[in-house]
Amino acid sequence: MSAAESPQSTTKTFSIYWILAGSLVGWLPLIVHADYFLEFVYFTNEWDMIHEMDSQGYWKWIFAFRAELFIPFFKLLWSAVMFAGNGNYHALLVTVFANHMLILFLLGYLMRLWGFSLVATLFVQCVLGANYTHIEIFSWTSQWIGLLALTSFLIIIIPFSNAYLNDAKVSRRVCILVLIVSALGALSFGRGVLNGFALLGTCALLFAFRDSRHKHTWTPAIYALIPCAVVAFVIAEWSFSRSANLADSGSQLDAILSWFAYCVSLNPWYQQIRGLHVSVGLAVLLFALNLIVIALGLFLAKQRQRPFLYILILFFLGDAALLALGRNHMPIDTVASWRYQYFSLLVFAPFVGVILQRLIQLVPIRAVQIAVTVVVLFLVTKWVFQPWGRFLPGWSNGRGTQIRMLIDSGDANPSEHTISGFEKVKNDRAMELCEKYNLR
Repeated sequence: MSAAESPQSTTKTFSIYWILAGSLVGWLPLIVHADYFLEFVYFTNEWDMIHEMDSQGYWKWIFAFRAELFIPFFKLLWSAVMFAGNGNYHALLVTVFANHMLILFLLGYLMRLWGFSLVATLFVQCVLGANYTHIEIFSWTSQWIGLLALTSFLIIIIPFSNAYLNDAKVSRRVCILVLIVSALGALSFGRGVLNGFALLGTCALLFAFRDSRHKHTWTPAIYALIPCAVVAFVIAEWSFSRSANLADSGSQLDAILSWFAYCVSLNPWYQQIRGLHVSVGLAVLLFALNLIVIALGLFLAKQRQRPFLYILILFFLGDAALLALGRNHMPIDTVASWRYQYFSLLVFAPFVGVILQRLIQLVPIRAVQIAVTVVVLFLVTKWVFQPWGRFLPGWSNGRGTQIRMLIDSGDANPSEHTISGFEKVKNDRAMELCEKYNLR
């Protein structure tokens, strides 16, 4: 490896202030469409969480399973923000956006650490930061669980990256921090249990590819894996002990495999291209597109950058497997729902960014390269951001304005559940919770 390609030199390819600037794109939807976001209020299972917290007692609720999820860290943070904001839903919304910005920063930092170009990094931050498919996550704070798990994932990749890039051991203190952060991710959302498995899988790939730098990556990967394996075992034991008909393996296995196949095919292009009809033919075409993007990205990326891309691929496959196991009873077109797009974009945007950067490098004149970069970033950001204005009015009306009108009027039928939208929380109970916790 030449001095120009040494790990130390790749960490300073561009100023970290560019990463900070790129992460600010994440605030764009909230700033531009503040009037619609001001209408959102607690919706469906958020009312149920508050109802359970009030009924069970705080600490019992924190450590209780929610369906198949064991998410005490998410519950702790979510309730803490709710109490700190005195029941104001906007405090939760702003916190979710702040977490979104943190993810953009961490992703940009990692791409800089691995030596990706400024063009690729800004492209990723723009696509992920302003994308309209985040409407469900940003308007429904119970979806914050996914962002917390991803934050943990990106943080623990940093010590792994340093171990590989510097070909150096990771200290015991840092490994303990990796274990703690990985545990918090696993205790935030089911996806968090993939943290350690993705890192360990990457170690195995590096070993198989005879990359000598793999030897120092095993330690942080194992520390990340330990809490993930424990939490995964606890969740699996809980789920299997409460699930009937698991022995009906025939039709269920078909449904799982079908969901997995569609998940790795339709995401992320189905929502980004738009106007497509879900079919087997479309799934085959988009799967081929995914393979082409991955293959080109890996081919065009520098050899030292590929382990980072391996981690993303393995996490994507693991996430698709978890979704297939847990959601195979749902209609197949829900496989590409908006709530599943955030991580799909986080995985594939770096691959597309690498390809874009290499295409721009084909332009012989530096000034023209810069101009093309600016135009492309502007057009891409415009493409992913414009639909916010089309979809937000309907979302804020159904998940905000109408609910607020029912609460303020006091005319809601006590025996119905029109306020919460959740069958277990009738209107009289919802009004009681509003009064007790100042929900608004």
